[in-house]
Amino acid sequence: FTIISNETLDGSGNVVVKLLKKELDCRKNDITLLTSTIPFSTSEEFSEPYFKDLSGYFPENYYGTYHIVIDIFDDVNTDVFILTNVTVETSGYRGATSSDTEAWITKPDLSDTDDDGWSDSYEIFDRNEPTNPLAWDTDGDGIKDSIDLDPLHNIFIQVNFLKGSIHDLENWYVEQKNPPYLQMTVDFNFKGTKVAFASPQIACSQDLKSIIYWFLGIADSFEWRPRLNYYSTAMFDHSYTFDIEDDISEFHLNIKLWDEFIGQTDEYGDNLLISQTYTHNLKTAEVDKPVAISGSSGGNSFEAQIITRKLNHTNIIAIYDNSTIFNGHYNNHDRMHVIQLTITDTPSENSPFVHGSNAILIPNEILMNTELNFIIGNDTLQDSVLANAEFIT
Repeated sequence: FTIISNETLDGSGNVVVKLLKKELDCRKNDITLLTSTIPFSTSEEFSEPYFKDLSGYFPENYYGTYHIVIDIFDDVNTDVFILTNVTVETSGYRGATSSDTEAWITKPDLSDTDDDGWSDSYEIFDRNEPTNPLAWDTDGDGIKDSIDLDPLHNIFIQVNFLKGSIHDLENWYVEQKNPPYLQMTVDFNFKGTKVAFASPQIACSQDLKSIIYWFLGIADSFEWRPRLNYYSTAMFDHSYTFDIEDDISEFHLNIKLWDEFIGQTDEYGDNLLISQTYTHNLKTAEVDKPVAISGSSGGNSFEAQIITRKLNHTNIIAIYDNSTIFNGHYNNHDRMHVIQLTITDTPSENSPFVHGSNAILIPNEILMNTELNFIIGNDTLQDSVLANAEFIT
């Protein structure tokens, strides 16, 4: 690339240029490949070409992200400098132009650097929303880009339980249990394992019903009179979110309505009122738009919603020990604490954080010996910088 002045300079100063190779491991500093400081003076014109041959620097690991940092120090603010003739020579591969401000450094001997089933050219140039040619799973959801329904977002499902209603009850039931309690559950298969969520037991509080008896009154007056009243509808306000496999186009949910509390046994036992399977098409579903689900059987009914959600890939910062962080993977499985941060400012150049969603992973054995664990355990957040934080176990 070349840096030139638009015209004769009015001021004096320096043009400082650095070429950096970004390190994925936060424990390491970025590699500085080029440092140049060139002075300029009043009434001069500035024109300087810059070139760096990388072939001898990284024989095994030259692909990655490179940053060109240009700082111009001038004692006047009217001088204009232009960055021009930006090119990347890649032994016959496509060269960059002056309009290219970002570039992927892929393996030139491979058509598919990350082995995700898509060529580097397709991921960079042909997709409407480019994916990372250096990562087989751009969004970090565990599904290879080429078979992922949305390789830039993790897809998950939200189920909202709204209400359930029970059929007409007998007087012996109402006499011993009033109001009735209902419960809703949802279960599904995730990677061959059955997963289920169950709401709390909710007392019926709406849709009053009466049990009528033939009543023999004074002076042989016969008439129907209400003897028992009970509510037949329970209002739920419970939402459950769960991850799904992003390489399937249809997802099956089984929603059930129960009389009494599932998992417990009383004199009536647990009574399954409705079991209904719903097939959700992930290809046609609109993101964040609720889809109504209802079921009925034998006078019983329920109402629910299913919503397709999408998440951007979170920048994950892993704590390795009390003094080390890295953006990578642990060698072994471990129990973790997760701290989620939303960064609204622009982090400094060497910060492990990025603008947007960030998650810090801390192994339990490390967290136990930290001041943070003491603050959470003793409920003294109000006295710390974490006063507005929310901790969920």
